[in-house]
Amino acid sequence: MDALIAEHRDFTVDTNEVKQALSDGADEIDVVINIGRAKSGEYEFVRQELSKIKRVAKKNIVKAIIETCYFDDNEIVKICKTCVKSGVDF
Repeated sequence: MDALIAEHRDFTVDTNEVKQALSDGADEIDVVINIGRAKSGEYEFVRQELSKIKRVAKKNIVKAIIETCYFDDNEIVKICKTCVKSGVDF
């Protein structure tokens, strides 16, 4: 069972949603990256947010969803590198 966590600006909301999804039986977490922060070049914020979600999910799979229609090729490369650094699985 997958759970989708939409983009948020508050780590507390994200981690509470992840905890609830796992408690409800999810074994994978799909996270839409924070589009606004990524568009603003705040890749460190995006990395920290994804890293925190991965820590809460523990051994469960976390997938970062990148809405590529909002980004140019250079931004997509930077976001992908950010996702790798964050420790998410996909």
